[in-house]
Amino acid sequence: EYLIMSKRSNGEAASLPLWRRLAWRPELMDRRQALLKGLAWLIVATLLSWYFRVAPTSTIAFDVAGYVALWKCLVEQLMLWGVTAVMLYLVASLAGSECKFMELASRALYARLPIYLLMLPATVGGFRVEYAVVVNDPMQAFSEYPVTIAYAVFAVAMVALYLWWSYRAFAKVRGREDMRGGVFFFVGIMLAYELSQWLMTLLG
Repeated sequence: EYLIMSKRSNGEAASLPLWRRLAWRPELMDRRQALLKGLAWLIVATLLSWYFRVAPTSTIAFDVAGYVALWKCLVEQLMLWGVTAVMLYLVASLAGSECKFMELASRALYARLPIYLLMLPATVGGFRVEYAVVVNDPMQAFSEYPVTIAYAVFAVAMVALYLWWSYRAFAKVRGREDMRGGVFFFVGIMLAYELSQWLMTLLG
């Protein structure tokens, strides 16, 4: 049985188990809350990227880098958010859904929180290079740095949570969940991934 969680009352949402509240988080909050919290986390991610010299290479991956200006780090994070929001909005429109762009963009921004968390291990000096290899090329990481398997599990978990949250945001704005929507979401998220790689290369 499919339920759009935002249609529940606050009392009903609060009574849900913690794991369900976490899993459905992007659609449990209103648009303004999602936007404000998402912007706050984007700023934190920008500062982390700048201070620890971690450069995104796509919507879900990053690499260690040399010095990058703070304004450029901010532009990169905004571009990653923007390309994801635009691609998901376009595929939602192609799927025949009437959705508001800012509604989708706000929730898609909050859904990026797991990717920001994915950056944290790369801020630890002794693991920066190994962890970046885990995120970008897991097979190479396992062959060269066997101890990184724990970090690989963490990376997979964060990417999976990001994809799930993004899908919940997409389904929430569409107002329904069906196989057609799932297919269009997959297309949109892959287009965002491919386009973001090109944009990050262009910006770099």
